[in-house]
Amino acid sequence: MIERLHAIVLRIVKYNDRMRIADVFTKEHGRMSFAIPEGSAKSKHKSMRVMWRPLALVEFDAEMKGKNNMPRPKDSRVYLNFADLPYNPLKTMVAMFIDELLCGALWGEQPDEPLYQFVEQSLILLDNSVSNIANFHIAFAVSLLKFLGIEPVKRKGQAAPFYDLLAAEPYDVMPTHEYRLVGQEATALQLMLRMNYRNMRLFRFTRQQRLRTLEVINEYYRLHVPDFHTLKSIAVYADALS
Repeated sequence: MIERLHAIVLRIVKYNDRMRIADVFTKEHGRMSFAIPEGSAKSKHKSMRVMWRPLALVEFDAEMKGKNNMPRPKDSRVYLNFADLPYNPLKTMVAMFIDELLCGALWGEQPDEPLYQFVEQSLILLDNSVSNIANFHIAFAVSLLKFLGIEPVKRKGQAAPFYDLLAAEPYDVMPTHEYRLVGQEATALQLMLRMNYRNMRLFRFTRQQRLRTLEVINEYYRLHVPDFHTLKSIAVYADALS
């Protein structure tokens, strides 16, 4: 059965001299892999090589033959071209973080249209933004937790003195394990959990505070998403700010 699919490209891995594997998140079936011809500069597949890149928004036909089959996309096209994202260094750095986060956090061949629309609209917003994007990747990571079903507990009123990252909730007494935040860091996390695209410009961080925030986010995802690893883009982000 041939279907028309819409997808956000997550990563491309070279399989051999003739083929690449595209890891994508589709609106219709969730996360999937597709075989992409490895086109040379003179081949008819050159346009596909340019088209299939991380975070590209593509649509294509594919013959769905079962879970053990890796289909090849046909009649591919980018259904929304980014105007600024590929050329703006700061946006590119933010996008790199988002892409790596998605690669680690999205699992399973299950359709999730609200999640797909959230990621799609987030990328469009990033592309169209003209200022105040220093916290965009933090707002994205915080908002994504709700769609993944692992959103931390927020306490109304005064912040608790401790935050248990493993239990995902604030505490008035110190947790006995090591996955905890204490004092100012616990307060900062509870404040950060209220960040979104509308209010992210109001959050002021020093460079070290922002990097520490990313480390805490990484640790939380690692604790609650199976096989989630340290995000390499955090180190890149640190080098860019040094």
